[in-house]
Amino acid sequence: MTKRSFIPVLLVALSATATPAFAFDGSDNPGVDNRDAKAENGLGREEARAIGRDECSEFKTNFSENKSQFGKCVSAVAKSLRQPGVSAREACRASDLSHKPAEGEKRSDFSACVLAAKEANQEASS
Repeated sequence: MTKRSFIPVLLVALSATATPAFAFDGSDNPGVDNRDAKAENGLGREEARAIGRDECSEFKTNFSENKSQFGKCVSAVAKSLRQPGVSAREACRASDLSHKPAEGEKRSDFSACVLAAKEANQEASS
C-alpha cells in the first residue's frame, strides 16, 4: 500500500470510530420529565415561589437593603414547600443567610427565613 492510498483508508477508519453507535437525543434525561412536575402537596414551582415571595416580603425590614438575601429567602421557602423531608430550618441553612441581625432589625435574615418558611408550610398544608 502506498502513502497516497493509505491516507484515505486511514481517514475512513478514523471517522467510523469517532461517530457514536447511536445519537443522543436527550429523551432519557431525567431532568426532562421533572421539569414541570408538581410537589407532593400539589404546588408547582411558580406557585411555591409566589408563596415564598409573599411570606418573605412580610419581613421587609430584613430584606429591604439586600435584594440578594430576599431572593435566597424566596428560594429557601420554595424549597421547603416542594421537597418533602426538607424542614424550614434546613432549607434556610442551605441558602447561607446571615445569622446576626443587622442594625435596626429585630431578627437575623436566617430567622426571618425560617419563620417565613414555617408560615408558608402551614399555609400550604391547610
